[in-house]
Amino acid sequence: MNPEQFEQLQITISKQIEITVNGKIDNLNKKVDDYIKSDNEWKDRAQPTIELGTNVRGFGKVFAYLIGTAAAVGGLFALFESLFKGKN
Repeated sequence: MNPEQFEQLQITISKQIEITVNGKIDNLNKKVDDYIKSDNEWKDRAQPTIELGTNVRGFGKVFAYLIGTAAAVGGLFALFESLFKGKN
């Protein structure tokens, strides 16, 4: 094999590697980018529902605290009422 043929072989191998290997890498990068894009779209659509659930859960906690406070105050009134009725 003379030097010109060897150089031509190197060029051919280099082009083939670029087409085959780099093409596969480019395809893989495109697939990963598409997956990330679709995953982010799903998350963006789900975010309002997640926030709604968080808000409802927060409201439930506040409501439970209010009910507990009302029950405690009602219990105190009932206790005082029973104490004062007993003295009269």
